[in-house]
Amino acid sequence: MSKAEFDKLLNQSTSSGNLEPDWASIMTLCDLLKRRDKNMVSAKGAVALIKQKILDKNETVSLYGLLVLEACMKNCGSRIHQEVCERHFLNDLRDLSRGGCSRPIKEKIIELIGSWNHALQSDSRYRIVQETYNAMKGEG
Repeated sequence: MSKAEFDKLLNQSTSSGNLEPDWASIMTLCDLLKRRDKNMVSAKGAVALIKQKILDKNETVSLYGLLVLEACMKNCGSRIHQEVCERHFLNDLRDLSRGGCSRPIKEKIIELIGSWNHALQSDSRYRIVQETYNAMKGEG
């Protein structure tokens, strides 16, 4: 999957015109990310593009971006886990939740980091998720 194809599916998945999640596009993204193809967008590139959607000023786009991220974490395996569980990415989510975002976005970020903490707690490679989650709980 080329970057252009990924962009097209991501734009469909996160369109502010969607009245409900576009699960067909989201799951197609996940299926394509699971393939190991040298012509495919990298996990790092995919997460960076999803992050742009999450940081969008439009609340709907941002929430759909978080939904795409959640689907990727649940369905795409360790390559995505490694990118999402980088300190800088988690800190960006934490910073977004602390200021300048709506309550639904903040709640979704806390929900996601909490679920990743639970799902990945037995893997020491992802200790940063637990640290981030505990810090966010402490902040309220």
